[in-house]
Amino acid sequence: QEVGEAAELRLTVAVVFALIVFFTFAKGEDKVEAPFEVQPVKLQVVPAPFDGYLQDVLVEPNDRVDAKATVLAKLDTTQLRLDLASAKAELAGHRTEFDIAMRDGKTADAQIAQAQMDQTQARIRLLEYQISQAELRAPIQGIVTKGDLKRQLGAPVKTGDILFEVAPLDSLRAELSVP
Repeated sequence: QEVGEAAELRLTVAVVFALIVFFTFAKGEDKVEAPFEVQPVKLQVVPAPFDGYLQDVLVEPNDRVDAKATVLAKLDTTQLRLDLASAKAELAGHRTEFDIAMRDGKTADAQIAQAQMDQTQARIRLLEYQISQAELRAPIQGIVTKGDLKRQLGAPVKTGDILFEVAPLDSLRAELSVP
């Protein structure tokens, strides 16, 4: 019985040793096929700065863009420029009213004209700012991930509509689906 137990122990040790040697030196290839998707870690959106119409779209998805240098799209400023000209004419009228009221000593009328001038000047500054924002530029260096708008030239856009998404190339992650 002791001889049988010793033989069984030697056989177990030999099998364990053989398995250790096999797994240490055996070479094999494991291949895993998995679909993957590259996604940006962070994303910068480019919204419409004001209500208007798309005049020109200069980039497509997968185009590389430079921060503040690449123009993504242009919005039509025709109506804004007409409104600006109208506001400047209105301002000139209020100035004339102010001057006449001051000449005639009508302080209340002069104050009303001054308030109207201030209001019109504020509207002029807003219109000038909106016109300056009509060229949508890339906020960061990266790649355009969303914004296939070339077929939508002339389409209306609302303030805050997301027109483009730009992802930086230095912070991407891959998402794997491994069964």
